[in-house]
Amino acid sequence: MVDENSSIQRNTVLAELLPKYCWHVVSMTTYNPVFNHTPVNLTYYTGETATLRCSVSHLGPSKVIWKREDQPHPLTVGKFVYVSNPEYGIKHIPYKDEWNLIIENVQPSHAGFYECQISTKDDIKRYVQLHIIDINITGPTRATKGQSVKLTCNVSGFRRTPKHIRWFLNGTHIVNGQDHNIRIVTYQRSDVFSLFSELDIGKTNLNYGGNYLCQAHFANGLKVSKHVLLVDTINADSKPSKRATTDFVHFYEITIIQLVNQC
Repeated sequence: MVDENSSIQRNTVLAELLPKYCWHVVSMTTYNPVFNHTPVNLTYYTGETATLRCSVSHLGPSKVIWKREDQPHPLTVGKFVYVSNPEYGIKHIPYKDEWNLIIENVQPSHAGFYECQISTKDDIKRYVQLHIIDINITGPTRATKGQSVKLTCNVSGFRRTPKHIRWFLNGTHIVNGQDHNIRIVTYQRSDVFSLFSELDIGKTNLNYGGNYLCQAHFANGLKVSKHVLLVDTINADSKPSKRATTDFVHFYEITIIQLVNQC
């Protein structure tokens, strides 16, 4: 004989549990993917590893796609990297619902807007802007033979001041005082996190043409910037001869080819 009270009690428990169970099933299938809060404006220094975060709840069967705003093809789709460049990677952190784009050894060329996209029919997007702080060299890109030239290497905006700055010409370290025609002056302005180095060439000639490199040494690594100086083979007060013009064109072509090969 069935205990009527036990049956009623059992039915009551089922009646309480069933709606909760069904509610959870329905809610999981009807939620749409949504972005969680992550930084959308990032700044890194040249040579660092940048992490562009993108967190999505209720992703379901959809995929997270990373793209550059100015490029049609994706960088990553889900856990797969779709570019051959080894600098790019994807890091999935399940407990945070994050699909983060990783860029190693960032350079100024990596700066710009990136798009984190959810592959739904509406293509939900969120943009992340990446800023890159780099050292730079200012000065002329061409000089006449006999002309004085000044190149300035500006290292500012970094978290700390570099220990020292070195100059190189075509891969050879320029030591201050070795060449009486070259003088290097390094100084600091009011900003304690900035350092400037000026390279002065008294009179230029073909020996001073080529690829100039400013190298700032920090406690945690190097920051490097390049600058090419093209030097004419004629004097400023003379007319160019056929031989001089040929020499300049030949030198110009070699310098450009060398620069392209190094980049």
